[in-house]
Amino acid sequence: MATITSQLILSGSGITSESLSINNTSILNVTNPAIESGTLNVTNTASALMPVITKKVYLYVKNTGTVNTGDSVHIETAGGTHVIRLSPTDWCFLPVEPNLALKVQTLTVSGLSTVEFSYFTAA
Repeated sequence: MATITSQLILSGSGITSESLSINNTSILNVTNPAIESGTLNVTNTASALMPVITKKVYLYVKNTGTVNTGDSVHIETAGGTHVIRLSPTDWCFLPVEPNLALKVQTLTVSGLSTVEFSYFTAA
């Protein structure tokens, strides 16, 4: 069994009457199958982001587009329900339910975007 460490730090001021200060760290036990990193060329047609896995999966996805292009991507369920929208340079890291098929598609005029992704199966 292997471990990965995830950490989220959010800080700022002027958002509310109090300063924003969130710092969470988790050590996650993971096993195979795993993809440590990869890229996927995304088109207007939804395609599989990762295989269906019978255990919980930790998923990282980043839209590698540039800010000025407006090349957003949607992550969606197999049924086509959009659950995440990533604008250029946006990223997400989330736990995914077992047996959930996720797809990704672009929302661009050119019809092509690229995402960077990783997934790790929970042990």
